[in-house]
Amino acid sequence: MRQAHEEGIHPFVFLLSIVRDESKDEKMRVYAANSCLPYCAQRLMQTEIRVSNELDTLTVSEKVALVSSLRSGILERQPDTTLPQLEVIEGEAVKVE
Repeated sequence: MRQAHEEGIHPFVFLLSIVRDESKDEKMRVYAANSCLPYCAQRLMQTEIRVSNELDTLTVSEKVALVSSLRSGILERQPDTTLPQLEVIEGEAVKVE
């Protein structure tokens, strides 16, 4: 591994060459294959998810105001974006074709 590093060979390329070399011991090839995993399969990060039901407590008019504010923010940051037209019918926002 040190020689590969000194020669500028990426660790993944070096390990993969061991995996593919059938003349190497099987245990060494399996170890090299396991060592390759961080380079090709990212580990999932643990994240904390907080669920809020604050939208359930908002009135329809408050929800409409919030959606309008969010849409305005999107259009400010991405002026070339075309958002679908929405209309509120019986308290539910629906897409207008």
